[in-house]
Amino acid sequence: MQAPLLELRNLVKGFGGVLAVAGASLTLDAGQVLALIGPNGCGKTTLFNLITGIERPDAGVIRFDGHDITGLPPHRIARLGIARTFQVPGVFAAASVRENLEVAAAAAGRPLGEVPAMLAWAGLERWAEEPAEVLPHGLQQRLELAMVVLQRPRLLLLDEPTAGLEVGESQAAAAAIRRLARHTGMAVLVVEHDLAFVRALATEVAVMMRGRIVIRGSYRQVAADPEVRAAYLGSRA
Repeated sequence: MQAPLLELRNLVKGFGGVLAVAGASLTLDAGQVLALIGPNGCGKTTLFNLITGIERPDAGVIRFDGHDITGLPPHRIARLGIARTFQVPGVFAAASVRENLEVAAAAAGRPLGEVPAMLAWAGLERWAEEPAEVLPHGLQQRLELAMVVLQRPRLLLLDEPTAGLEVGESQAAAAAIRRLARHTGMAVLVVEHDLAFVRALATEVAVMMRGRIVIRGSYRQVAADPEVRAAYLGSRA
């Protein structure tokens, strides 16, 4: 049986006596999309920081493609093929949208000829020659995602990718992420509060509460769980 691409085993991380992550375990296969949801402060961002090496776990193991990467520095983890987006888009503000993508392609050793296709994939063709700083927040999010995808990571961590997007854009983003995983084999772990977007992903959902993954299954299964409804989704979920 093939090992999962990503395996988190009993991760623990505390800050000043407060446990942000309290024994979290999770697996993700190549080409799989998984949505990670949960209330603010439950440990989702810290979990991302542990995976990418920004923080070092106090206990537990992180394995990627069968290799122990626990505590490796961020640059070494990035070279293994793990990439991440942030809630505040990391784009070059004064450069044009096209130039941002060209820089990302050059940094990853990808042909510049891939840039037009990525502009089309991200729906940014009409803004190609505009400075990134004039784009609305939602479009900057889309540009950062396109820059990361150009790097062809094996695992993509998305931190609230629909922030600033309208409902229609959010639904389109969900479809684009599904296509991306299906066509490239890229695994995608998505932290998101937009439950309409999570439903549109039509994939497995994991719920994190009090620093642990408490349930994993379809959106319908997760939404029916009494603890999840009471603590996060609300009684009308």
